[in-house]
Amino acid sequence: MTITNRTSFERVYRAQKDARTKERMLLVLNVGYYDKVAAHVAREIHKSKGWSSQWLKRYREKGPEGLQDKIRGGIHPKVSRQVE
Repeated sequence: MTITNRTSFERVYRAQKDARTKERMLLVLNVGYYDKVAAHVAREIHKSKGWSSQWLKRYREKGPEGLQDKIRGGIHPKVSRQVE
């Protein structure tokens, strides 16, 4: 799902608490709604062109939810439950 209305996207952007997601939303806002070049926006926020391509692709595929970090499995603790 993409947000087609710029005003709605800006509202969601302002309400976003996670800094990394907000940075990705700023990319989408500038490229998708203000017609800026992705590489230029990436440079302005000190990111690579590849970074911008990756996040724009995820936005196109999954909408705003695609801009959030994926939940990853971690290494299981070596400490037993009793010790915890």
